[in-house]
Amino acid sequence: MEADEHRAFERIRLLVRRERGLDLGHYRRSYVHRRVSARIRALRADSPAEYARRLARSDEEIDRLVAALSTKVTSFYRNPTLYAYLDSTVLPEILSCRAARTIRLWSAGCATGEETYSLAALLARREPPPPEGRARVLGTDIDRSAIAAAKRGEYPITALRRLPAEIQRRWFSPARERGVCRVAPDLAAYVTFRVESLLKPPSAGGFDLILCRNVLIYFDPTLQQRILEQFAKGLRPGGYLALGRVERVVGPSRAAFEAVHLRERVYRKI
Repeated sequence: MEADEHRAFERIRLLVRRERGLDLGHYRRSYVHRRVSARIRALRADSPAEYARRLARSDEEIDRLVAALSTKVTSFYRNPTLYAYLDSTVLPEILSCRAARTIRLWSAGCATGEETYSLAALLARREPPPPEGRARVLGTDIDRSAIAAAKRGEYPITALRRLPAEIQRRWFSPARERGVCRVAPDLAAYVTFRVESLLKPPSAGGFDLILCRNVLIYFDPTLQQRILEQFAKGLRPGGYLALGRVERVVGPSRAAFEAVHLRERVYRKI
């Protein structure tokens, strides 16, 4: 990379860190360059330096860049065998050991909310909705536009294809827009969405399950370890962590977890 281009990317990194608290230095370099280059082309900027100048003048473009860096590959019941395992083994175990406390699940890096609502649908089979029920699901993502979409809870009908038929019928209803469905209010009652970075996890820990799938792969090994350490702190003893199939707990963080279903990348806090 030439010196001028390197300085421009460094300015971009500093701008995003200052304005959004996101340090691009922890992402894989090739990934950042692809995403920034795509925004440069979209704006028809002449160079990374010109893009950096535009970025400094536009909060909207900072949001667009953060959105471009945030992966949006998600779906309801993504990898159905994982959800079958959560439904048959993990959630019954969590619920049987809870005593009188609230069950808390965290969908970290939730994008537009499909996996968050999928977790809520599993809970809804066993636990009544709030306020009488004691189960909550938190969905977080750094992309403000993605969280806004998750809060709306409207999806193309085709997005429901992996959901069991009984869940589709009970928890989703057609919206006025043709081909769009809406999450039922009773299912949405389980869920809270917030804009948050994985580096600044929810202050209240005590989660029974953290679902963070296909997010860690975009970060360098140092940041992966930091995030895994945060997950370990955020889980109750015996709490579960579910990662994507190409991800695993490695390095020093292995001391905090034991694998309970390695194929589905499900771990338990020791």
